[in-house]
Amino acid sequence: MFRWLAMLVALLVISGCGATRVIRNDPGGRIIDYALKVAKAKSVRIDGWCASACTLYIAHPNVCITRRARFAFHAASHPVATQYLINQYPQWVDDWIAAQGGLSARLVEMPNRHAMQHMRAC
Repeated sequence: MFRWLAMLVALLVISGCGATRVIRNDPGGRIIDYALKVAKAKSVRIDGWCASACTLYIAHPNVCITRRARFAFHAASHPVATQYLINQYPQWVDDWIAAQGGLSARLVEMPNRHAMQHMRAC
């Protein structure tokens, strides 16, 4: 299933469809839905709370964050979906998550100052 999702996401990215997406106070949702949203976005501006599946936007090639950006992570309800999340994150996110004990049912929030060290400011 995730092989199909990866191919669909790749096709959407290649097609270059979509527009700038602004993220504010997004609690996340279904990973497949967010993978498609990320693929369709031309660029992403994160300007508030971004949790759960919303954190897939971190991996977008044209993403920026404001000082209000906040990221919260937890494991997905299925191990395959959790692995998909981990595979999408940049190494610095993987390292930070590992330092917090890995992804679990517990929600962990990344400090904005940490994200600002690795991501482009808007």
